Amino acid sequence: DPIPVGQKFLLETEISTDGKPAGPFNAQISLYGNDARGAYTVRVTAEIEAVLAITPSPTVFFGRMTTADKREQSVPVTSTRGEPFKLTLGQETVQEPVKLSYTAKEPDAEGRSNEWEIHVALGPNTEIGMRNYPINFKSDLAIAHPKYPSPDGSPQFHGFMVNVQAQVTGMV
Repeated sequence: DPIPVGQKFLLETEISTDGKPAGPFNAQISLYGNDARGAYTVRVTAEIEAVLAITPSPTVFFGRMTTADKREQSVPVTSTRGEPFKLTLGQETVQEPVKLSYTAKEPDAEGRSNEWEIHVALGPNTEIGMRNYPINFKSDLAIAHPKYPSPDGSPQFHGFMVNVQAQVTGMV
């Protein structure tokens, strides 16, 4: 609706961070009117905080290894605001030769914790070549306002992917 000359107004806006990566977020809103200066632009900025943090990275890179090698590494997953959560595998199986376990650190009576450790092992008998094994996890932390709600109205939950990678060579 038109705003009379000289009248003050309040502009309310809402941003959705669903599907956006952690870090800075910028958007702009343009207001058009009959002012000789043209459109007036309002910039909205925010710092998006991840709900779950994987440190140092969600990529487990074993580097160069042979088909006979076995490598292992652990990565911690924490809730950035300290709330406890359950962690489950977000897919039916984990592709061989990846072996996976995940454990809650100091779980409560319901098995929820604000920190989990994911332990990944790769090999032996990994196929030759650049290998990439994506592993999906999900939590029981509900997404408040999902960008794409479930058709049946059921809640959606925060999740993440861990990528296990290695450059595998033969023995010779």
